[in-house]
Amino acid sequence: MAIDLSRPEQEFLVALLQEELDEVRSEFHHTQAFDYKETLKEREALVRGLLAKLKA
Repeated sequence: MAIDLSRPEQEFLVALLQEELDEVRSEFHHTQAFDYKETLKEREALVRGLLAKLKA
């Protein structure tokens, strides 16, 4: 699937994903539940992948 985005739309999505990445990192460091940490690791990988695609 391909999505055509304008430059402002792309920049907006990158900013949102960067905020999400910061939030996930913070949450990861504050939780002690192993299962939840694994979920957060998966979420971080997903966000990083999306950021890489948007910045390409």
